[in-house]
Amino acid sequence: MKMGAFMKNKIDAAVIGRGAMGGAVVSCLLNPTTAAVLKASGSVLRVTACDTDEAKLMPFKGRCAVTLSAAQATANCDCVIVALPRAAAPALSQLNLDGKIVISLMAGVTTDALSSLAPRGKIVRAMPNLNATVGESFTAYCAPALSESDKRTVEQILGSLGTFEEMPERDIEAATGLAGCAPAFVFSAIEAFCTEAEARGFAPELAKRMAVQAF
Repeated sequence: MKMGAFMKNKIDAAVIGRGAMGGAVVSCLLNPTTAAVLKASGSVLRVTACDTDEAKLMPFKGRCAVTLSAAQATANCDCVIVALPRAAAPALSQLNLDGKIVISLMAGVTTDALSSLAPRGKIVRAMPNLNATVGESFTAYCAPALSESDKRTVEQILGSLGTFEEMPERDIEAATGLAGCAPAFVFSAIEAFCTEAEARGFAPELAKRMAVQAF
């Protein structure tokens, strides 16, 4: 057997920002199912979580690399997942993102804006929804100038969050509005179901169980 048969595609991914979405991304990437799927495809993933708030990194200590420094997190990675608020986008210009895949999850930040902040980065704009917290997101993404190899890497990462679809950037906002709001519609329906069930005399806990099972 040739030595090359043992080679693995190593992906070093840094997740910048440990808010709700950043935390969901890190959790999905560290999920054993993700590791198994990647292993089956010949890939090995190494994750670094980064946030300026050390308390937000505590849940991941011992499970992956953690750091308070974005510069340190991105220094040796292949892929940077940016889960920052839109207002923090200018901070990307302070990082060396040359040659790295940059997956932005920032709402409303276009690929042109991202390219101006990371002119030598390989830009991807992606918009998961809240279901990423349980690995069931629908993620719309666009990657105007990625090689097929880099696109496979992006789709391996986005696949850990749920399902995904590449589309023209002009459709990203509409897809975000639809898929992003969908969980809220379901939650509203569940809430209305519970309210009606309680009005009909069912205990709150039973009403909740009935609603969750129904949906």
